[in-house]
Amino acid sequence: MKLFSFLILVLVFSIPSLAQKMQAEEVIAKHLDSIGKSEIRNQTKSMIGVGDVAVRYVSQKNMTSQGRIVMASSGEKNFLGMNLNGIDYPLEKFSFDGKKVKVAFVRPGVRSLLGNFVVTNGMLLQESLLGGTLSTSWALLNVSENKAKISFDGTKKIEGKETYVLGYSSKGNNDFDIKMYFDKVNFQHLRTEYKRIFSAGIGTSPEQSSRFSESRLKITEDFSDYKLQNGLNLPQNYTLNYSITGQNGTTEIEWKFNFTQFAFNQKFDDKTFDAEAIRPAIAAGQRVFGENRVQEAQGKWPVLRAETAGMELHLIGPLQSNKAAEAVALFDVIETVDREKIARAIATEMARQGRALRLYVQVNTGLEPQKAGIAPDDTVAFVTLCRDELGLTIEGLMCIPPAEENPGPHFALLAKLAERCNLDRLSMGMSGDYDVAIGFGATSVRVGSAIFGTR
Repeated sequence: MKLFSFLILVLVFSIPSLAQKMQAEEVIAKHLDSIGKSEIRNQTKSMIGVGDVAVRYVSQKNMTSQGRIVMASSGEKNFLGMNLNGIDYPLEKFSFDGKKVKVAFVRPGVRSLLGNFVVTNGMLLQESLLGGTLSTSWALLNVSENKAKISFDGTKKIEGKETYVLGYSSKGNNDFDIKMYFDKVNFQHLRTEYKRIFSAGIGTSPEQSSRFSESRLKITEDFSDYKLQNGLNLPQNYTLNYSITGQNGTTEIEWKFNFTQFAFNQKFDDKTFDAEAIRPAIAAGQRVFGENRVQEAQGKWPVLRAETAGMELHLIGPLQSNKAAEAVALFDVIETVDREKIARAIATEMARQGRALRLYVQVNTGLEPQKAGIAPDDTVAFVTLCRDELGLTIEGLMCIPPAEENPGPHFALLAKLAERCNLDRLSMGMSGDYDVAIGFGATSVRVGSAIFGTR
């Protein structure tokens, strides 16, 4: 009889544990369904969200700043960037490239409070917690892979809405108390809270130690205004609140993001997720950039252009006709128009896409068989064809002289051809000879190697 009673007790105390586990799994499953069908989620390999951001310094009244926000993700890689109009806080950029978390300085050697928080708690990016469903690698999409422990922690009312609460325990960091809140009706992700208590410091004497107090850090993410985007139900509004209270009082900052545009399944270059790559040049004021390859440009520039207004992108490498559609969609200027087939392909795509690019004709001044470009003797006739028959805007001429020859005569020839074509724009000269090109009237030079180093 005693053995029978013991078995009943075991069963009674085992059932709640099993129910708790199943309930957490059920909340996650229904939450994933609320995002979109599984096939659409699996087909979404990358995501870009662009919009406006307003920053409010709650603990410092009347201090605000505004700007633009871009969030990008591809697989496990994540990037968040803000350009702001604040003097002391002009930007915020952090990323995870699949191996390392990187956070940009807002001023030389100085990171923001948010930046310091992210760099010291990299697991929030590594496990795709920050940003919630706005990331293709949102933590709950692959719970089994990230090996986090999820618990069902009951229900709670959040801003008038009943929610299910899940506790999240990271595989690599248990210092935070992390809670996620999901709408009880539609299972949309409404909030994530991160809490941490820092012990009081120890002074050199009991009297000094008594003056120290513990610090309480709380980060809150709120998500709202869900709308369908490319088959996925995503929040258009995202609020991030940072608050720390200690012996020096409370510091609280709030970021409000409103996403107005999304793009999906664009190919990203790895440099997209490197907060230190090309952005220093942009921060210094450079707005015109050249790219040699369409595919590489597709990988990095959608995000960079979303971050900063007024960017101008030139294609300075060879263009194949089967890449004309992508080139017309991405670039503002194509400098390598060198044959009728590619000119017609560009004209067709510009008409189809409703875009008007400025174009340069590339001239093979050295008549090198391995190099692209139209022959000098055919230049005037080709420019006339492009203008009169195809209706293209030919802005100037471009050339790349033979590497082993004096570039001066080639620059002089291009200048004469431009004069015959009634063109005043000359794209010529690179890192090793740009000064010579300027002497012959170059209006733009290509000096990427001098600034960013060789490939």
